[in-house]
Amino acid sequence: MKNRMVITLTIILAFIVMAACASPGGGQQAGTTPAETAPAQQQQAAAVTTEPDAPRELDVAVVRFGQHVDWDEMTVWQYFEEQTGIQVNWIYVHPDGIQETRNLMVAAGDLPCAFNSFAWTQTEVALYAREGIFLAIDDMLPLYGPNTLAFFERNPEIKQALVMPDGHIYGWPRTQEHFAMGTAMLFRRAWIDELGMGVPGTTDELMAVLTAMGETFDSNIVYSHAGGVGDGLDPYNALRGTLLGAWGLANRGTSVPMDVHPDNPTQVRFWGADPRMREVTGFIRDMFDRNLIDPDSITQDEPQAGAKLNLDPPQVGMVTTTIIGVHLASGGRVGADDEFIGLEMALEGPYGDQMWSSVRQRVFRPANFVITNQVRNFPAAVEMGDFWMCMDNSEVFLWGHYSHYWSWDSPERNFRIRAPWITDDDQGRSYDQMNSTFSSRPGGFWFGVDLENFDPNLSQHVANRAMMPYVPSMVWENFSFTEDEMRVLSTIGVDVNTYFQEANTAFVHGTMSLEDDWDTYIATLENIGLQRVIDVYQAAYDRFLAAGGRSS
Repeated sequence: MKNRMVITLTIILAFIVMAACASPGGGQQAGTTPAETAPAQQQQAAAVTTEPDAPRELDVAVVRFGQHVDWDEMTVWQYFEEQTGIQVNWIYVHPDGIQETRNLMVAAGDLPCAFNSFAWTQTEVALYAREGIFLAIDDMLPLYGPNTLAFFERNPEIKQALVMPDGHIYGWPRTQEHFAMGTAMLFRRAWIDELGMGVPGTTDELMAVLTAMGETFDSNIVYSHAGGVGDGLDPYNALRGTLLGAWGLANRGTSVPMDVHPDNPTQVRFWGADPRMREVTGFIRDMFDRNLIDPDSITQDEPQAGAKLNLDPPQVGMVTTTIIGVHLASGGRVGADDEFIGLEMALEGPYGDQMWSSVRQRVFRPANFVITNQVRNFPAAVEMGDFWMCMDNSEVFLWGHYSHYWSWDSPERNFRIRAPWITDDDQGRSYDQMNSTFSSRPGGFWFGVDLENFDPNLSQHVANRAMMPYVPSMVWENFSFTEDEMRVLSTIGVDVNTYFQEANTAFVHGTMSLEDDWDTYIATLENIGLQRVIDVYQAAYDRFLAAGGRSS
């Protein structure tokens, strides 16, 4: 990278961080060639993967978002080059139409050494791996990927989620070691206080609180959500996610449409067809019938939902969201988060279940950094992927260098505090714009390990922390599917999911009757091919268990 502008602190921290992170070749300095001291057979394996005397230089295609400065100017990538001696030549791609652009690049044979931040799907990775376009990395990790190997040893379920049908791994994900809540349920603090009812602890209490809000705060919206973006045909996805666990559903998290049968943890179940799903949908329908749901939730986007959260006098009493900060920031009042309060415990349902199912997979994107067959220095490319799998390096990528960009709140290190010059820019730049001056994290397409940052000043973080004792005993990552199984999921599986969304919205709105049309709903799912989808998940789950995976 050229035009380096590395702050002095980088040089000082270099020695500290490299002591904490494993370096390729069993602890060598990252700028050396690991094969120099590797066993003879490993040297031979490495020799066929890179051209003789190939420079430590990589042409890497990246998705550059509008708020990003030139990546050569970002401190994190200057830091990467300083530590590894690898020069990166960035090939910028606009974020609009990423899928079309990346597939055109592959079709035209216009390949870089590696793709960074392109969010390839598992199906695409399996296809291009079979065609020899993407290179497997697992055999290279013992030589050039010590941080990745260490991460896999700590998180075998995540490693298993990255294995393709041929048994190999083809890239680095965006992932995390801690569980991330899918959705938080938050209430307007002033309304809860005025009602004197407290934060609900059961589903019956929840309905009572919401009903009281509707009756007490006349002409106000009780529940509002941004359903126009992301949820597609299913505007009640976020609300449903906060309720499923109270009925014992989605007992392996909400990122997959299957869980395990409560009486047989080795048998998969499509919880969307379980009789209790009928009751969950009925609860949401009752909210809708009592005018407790903002009708705009079906179509409104984040800025529109955020604007309603910030109206004066208040218009919204409850919100279910993963990004309350975005809601509030889009309304212009970032500090308004303290106006909301979260659940103190998971809701207890009518059968005594008290589980918080709204937990996401720890693998956000399975292949955000992949290496192509055009790479000249394969070991250097593997080192690049491995670099951000180190916790200390990840901290630099996510937050910048300690003391200059952020500091700890206390000796107990509960959460990180951004430097004032980042959170209150004198030029009026946004938080993402300021982050983009030193890191390519904004945009969300990065790879590496996310780190938990608990902030007691944010109600969503407090609510998420309170739910940790109630998460399922096991949260499923992606299973490894064969190509035939992927074809079933990309066709019949999509049709099943689409009908599930359409029908459940119709049940809520009353265009289908839960009392009269539920059997028809089940029959339609079966006619679409639900059993074939279940069989695919069962086969993948059986392989998971046979490979040593846990059933609970």
